[in-house]
Amino acid sequence: MWLPSRQSLLAWPISAATAILLLSGLLMIAQGGRTHHVDAEMETRDGKLHFDGYLCRPSPLWKTGALEIYGTLTGDAATWRRATIQATVSRADGSTMEQAFTLGDVRLQPWKSMHISIPVMSDDSAHPTDCNIVSSSFKFLRGISEASIAREAAEDTEREKRLYEEDLALKQAEEAARQRDIKVKALAAKKKADAAAQEAARIAKLPRLVSGRAYAFLGSDRKCAEQFQQALTMDGLE
Repeated sequence: MWLPSRQSLLAWPISAATAILLLSGLLMIAQGGRTHHVDAEMETRDGKLHFDGYLCRPSPLWKTGALEIYGTLTGDAATWRRATIQATVSRADGSTMEQAFTLGDVRLQPWKSMHISIPVMSDDSAHPTDCNIVSSSFKFLRGISEASIAREAAEDTEREKRLYEEDLALKQAEEAARQRDIKVKALAAKKKADAAAQEAARIAKLPRLVSGRAYAFLGSDRKCAEQFQQALTMDGLE
């Protein structure tokens, strides 16, 4: 059996269409036949997240393929422990599908990519999970990064400090009010004592009537008083 030599093989012309077909085949093998490439950048408070991958994989059920979020996720600043991302897909028939997925219990360090492979299941039987896609977008919903943990710890410390200072200010205000009340009561008592002392001093300056008895009679005139004094000396007067 005759086989062409290596030189004769190299001499055979290869058309442009054949070269493109071969190159496309190699790319399809490298991507596992996946299509609808996505290069999405998402803004977060702690830097950016970048998804690079595909939305469709080959499927025996769907001619255009089945929806699958497949690719890598990379961060440029923070170290992420948890991230929830929403993918929105618009189909040619005008329908839209949203798929939120969460990467939990991870440690996505800056510039170190994480592989993602998430099948997309439709909750609407009228719009199956085929790949008749016209556009797509990715959006960061929420997440936990080491920077956010440190930030929340600092916010908790600041909140505890603020509550302590408010409680301390309230206690100080209550103590100041109590001290003012004590001073007001002490001042009122002093004024009352001073008034009593002044009254006693005023009375002390008045002339005293010393009769030798523990009681005295004050009459409207002298004659009435004399008659009362005489009556006191009579026996049997009660």
